[in-house]
Amino acid sequence: QYKDNYFRKQKQRYRVAVATLEDFVLSHKFALVRLKKVRLERKRVTRSVINIQRVFRGHLGRVYFDQLWELQLAAGLIQRTFRRYLAMRITANLSNKRDSAIVIQSAFRRFVAHEVFLHCRFVIIILQRNFRG
Repeated sequence: QYKDNYFRKQKQRYRVAVATLEDFVLSHKFALVRLKKVRLERKRVTRSVINIQRVFRGHLGRVYFDQLWELQLAAGLIQRTFRRYLAMRITANLSNKRDSAIVIQSAFRRFVAHEVFLHCRFVIIILQRNFRG
């Protein structure tokens, strides 16, 4: 009878120990499942954050590119306008120089023609004086 009682108590202790171990394993298993869910949720949130950052940075890049494009267009317009202004100024300056050169040339030609005329008149007067006696 002593052995029966001993084995009965031993069996009950084993049941309690097995139940405790099963509770521990089940709770640990549930904790692992919860931990896996938390990890998956964190991964999903991280992916979402990365995607939002990617979209926002792309937007910022496009805005920056548009602003840079506008600046380049404005710079091109300013450069074209300034080059046109310089060309007009140079053209006006050359036109003034050409007009001045024409005035100087016509004055010089007039002077030379007048000198030739005076010389011819002088020669004619001398010839007439010699011829008439």
